[in-house]
Amino acid sequence: MADDLLDGAKILRLALNPGRELGRPYGTGIQVTAIAPDALADQPLSKYDIVALYDVSSLPEQALKDLD
Repeated sequence: MADDLLDGAKILRLALNPGRELGRPYGTGIQVTAIAPDALADQPLSKYDIVALYDVSSLPEQALKDLD
């Protein structure tokens, strides 16, 4: 039942690709990747077209530089 909870990340995934999130055989083609804030520094952010931060109050210095 915990998977059914709507949080900001789930709402964003539903808005960007509702078909996929609802288990339909079609979607918008937009791929969504959720990354924990503490794992952000390990990600090459240049591979993403957009980065949306949800429920993040602070980031490590390197993550801020990478976002810039």
